[in-house]
Amino acid sequence: LKHREKEFYPKQEGYMAGPLAPPPQRIFNQPVPLPEALRADAWSLASLDLNTLREAKEWPMEFNGLIPIKSSIKENISIPGLRLFSVSRSLALSAWLSGIEPVRLVIEGRQLILETGQEDRWLVTDISEEMAQNTQEMMETSIKKAQGLQFISIQVNPDEKKFAGFWMLRDLGD
Repeated sequence: LKHREKEFYPKQEGYMAGPLAPPPQRIFNQPVPLPEALRADAWSLASLDLNTLREAKEWPMEFNGLIPIKSSIKENISIPGLRLFSVSRSLALSAWLSGIEPVRLVIEGRQLILETGQEDRWLVTDISEEMAQNTQEMMETSIKKAQGLQFISIQVNPDEKKFAGFWMLRDLGD
């Protein structure tokens, strides 16, 4: 396509260079509260260093959505993420989350939002202004230096070494 745009189309009768209309703006749906099926007993924002995240395929987990991490990313930076905990429903939460195809976490104002599928947006929680600012800065660093990597984990409790679910996400920006 790029070759045709440079070599073929300019030679055609009636060709006009440049964009004829501005690119469409992405329309964001309003986030809706997480359904009851996805609400955990507790949650926390967390970060993992990139080298630790590279080892994720070796961790014990029931559900996962792991993506390759390019070896060209050399810097060992902190990757932001969300940890969900549920004593009795961690496996059910993982199955449900796997079905909605998590895409990325975003901060809008003081809200933590999970984007899934093509256009669904879920309000995870409201957070403090300071936490929102710190998380937003970490997410921006991840977009610039680690191709937007993020993660979501589901565990029975914070001390559990096994994951009911673990997903790597990639925020490519808007």
